[in-house]
Amino acid sequence: MGQDGEGEPTAPAVRRGAAPRALGVLAGVPTALLAVLHLLLVGGGLGPFLLWPRTRVRALAVLVAGARRLAGLERARRAFFFGDRFPAAYETSDRRLLRYVAVRGWTGLVCGVVLGLLGFGAALAALLAVAVVRGSVGWAELLGQLLLGGVLLFLDVQGLYALTALDARLARDCFGPSEGELLRRRIDELAGSRAAVVQAVDTERRRIERDLHDGVQQRLVALAMLIGRARRGRERDPGRADALLRQAHEEARGVLAELRDVAWRVYPSALDSLGLEEALGGVAQRCALPLLIRF
Repeated sequence: MGQDGEGEPTAPAVRRGAAPRALGVLAGVPTALLAVLHLLLVGGGLGPFLLWPRTRVRALAVLVAGARRLAGLERARRAFFFGDRFPAAYETSDRRLLRYVAVRGWTGLVCGVVLGLLGFGAALAALLAVAVVRGSVGWAELLGQLLLGGVLLFLDVQGLYALTALDARLARDCFGPSEGELLRRRIDELAGSRAAVVQAVDTERRRIERDLHDGVQQRLVALAMLIGRARRGRERDPGRADALLRQAHEEARGVLAELRDVAWRVYPSALDSLGLEEALGGVAQRCALPLLIRF
């Protein structure tokens, strides 16, 4: 599922077979002729009104209205014959719409010329086959005709393929997000994801600093004080010094346990063995507040 310019989901394109696509290419020739006639006749008739500032807005509205109908016809042709699915709520500018109708009209006429040459070549190939059956064509002439016909057929097919690819690209640029827009959206998404990751890492770093400062560091200070008191009182009160050393030993064990706890929160070992669900469950159990985890 894709998304249109308004964030609504769009249906994926349906891949048509060769026959519907060929019919779609043929159907694009008369629609291109209508587009050229609209620009020549309507645009030419409205030319003086387009040049006069007082009537320019209304004349342009008439020209764009016709172009919008032709673009709707092209959109329906692409959807029916080629299976293209465009965003329903995507809006395009009037300038882009007029540019699409103009370019689509002339490229469609060129496509019609290429199809005509292809049909003419097929007719010549049929005549050549009849001549071969009758025996009126020599082998040298037949070889030359086949070589020339193969080269022209290759160029014709390549031109037809390029024109159909250009037709699809023009439709995407007009009726849906263009390749440039999709690239900009992807860049924006990646920039947003990067900012979120940086913020999450910074938040986690501050949490680790807080845990070390408020927990482990304070206990290490207390441990150092206990050892210092034991050293100073070792000669005057050996019993008191032994008690302080035992207390320091217990404090050292507590510091080690808290360090392991901080390290476990940074990267739980359960992630390697049990997975994310069990690791989050362990974190929830160690939390002072009741937590409910949903996946």
